[in-house]
Amino acid sequence: MADEQSTAIYEANTTRILADGAEFHPVADIFPAMSDAEFRELVEDIREHGQREPVWILEDGSVIDGKHRVKACVELGRSVEARVYHGEGDAIVDFVLSLNMVRRHLSINQKLAAAHKAMPMYREQAKQRRLATLKQGEEIPVQANWPERESGQARDHVANLFGVSPRAVERAEAVYRDGAPELVQAFESDEVSVSAAAEVATLPEDEQREVVARGEKEILTRAKEIRAAKHKARKQERIERVKAMDWPVGIYRVVYADPPWQYENSGLNQSAQQQYDTMNIDAICELPVEGIAADDAVLFLWATSPLLPEALKVIDAWGFEYKTSFVWDKARPNYGFYNSVQHEFLLLATRGTCTPDIDERIPSVVRIERTERHSTKPAAFRELVDKLYPHGPRVELFAREAADGWVVWGNEVGGNGDV
Repeated sequence: MADEQSTAIYEANTTRILADGAEFHPVADIFPAMSDAEFRELVEDIREHGQREPVWILEDGSVIDGKHRVKACVELGRSVEARVYHGEGDAIVDFVLSLNMVRRHLSINQKLAAAHKAMPMYREQAKQRRLATLKQGEEIPVQANWPERESGQARDHVANLFGVSPRAVERAEAVYRDGAPELVQAFESDEVSVSAAAEVATLPEDEQREVVARGEKEILTRAKEIRAAKHKARKQERIERVKAMDWPVGIYRVVYADPPWQYENSGLNQSAQQQYDTMNIDAICELPVEGIAADDAVLFLWATSPLLPEALKVIDAWGFEYKTSFVWDKARPNYGFYNSVQHEFLLLATRGTCTPDIDERIPSVVRIERTERHSTKPAAFRELVDKLYPHGPRVELFAREAADGWVVWGNEVGGNGDV
């Protein structure tokens, strides 16, 4: 085969002809190489039918797409038909990825391996865009945390291009960063999933090699054990955190809760995460509410429409059974992803026997104009609870203010106390 570093380019109408080999741009190496069998099939196809698709090059002649076609044509002694791409920067990478994602059938691991190779290119482009925003002579602010931001931008962009999740790209990066060569090879060969490989990559390198040497079953077993250990540690950490927050003491007939739900749209300015500390579904479920609820008790739980499935999980985890709901009509709508939203649900659940203390049936829809403070609930709903269940001790979890006759708990009221 001709020397790949020597390039001769000849104009031919709107195309160019590469002769005697070509220089390959780094972007041409993003996707996995063909197997020997696949390459032989390509050579025979070009021998019989000619070069069906052009090779793409930059103005300097470097090949950005079609490395295998170039090599096949050189082996056959044929000239290589090429077209010139005039983009620059990360537009080059986007262009090459779009061509190959349509043309090639890649496994998830192959996509993630290619994403790993593309990441440095996108990080560099993100860095250059940020540098371009600085005024002449201005230094990068120390608190800007630019490397992490650039990595985050690159990860999200690459994940979108390859049709994988940002979390999967992050796990693949961990495999390449911390994994022993044998583990990386097992991942790239589709012998193990990225999630299992990322877990095993947390082990010392010698231990990784031993696990990989024992085969796929051992890799999966160890990954499962590592995940279980992490889950147990996180659970214990959450329990200790709850203990440090002075969990309410006593047994309560009425439990009223407005959890700081964690939403998926954490990047939006108006999301809950931008307003206060939030908790994921596992952390909320693991709160020891069942231990402070009476055998016959009622739970009033606030939830929004997107989180109704999670709210039902919480009800079950806390030892209650869903019965019905009230609706807060906020009078003024907010824009949601699918409709204009102006309501929240107050779910009612019970354990044992705990029907209301009064015979009156209160309307299920209550119209009160929403307040400006994010997530604050009208005091009228606590009064509604008092009216339905005037008897027995009561506790409000995640409270924002004191209330007569209630034990309140939450980081905005400084712990708990009967006030």
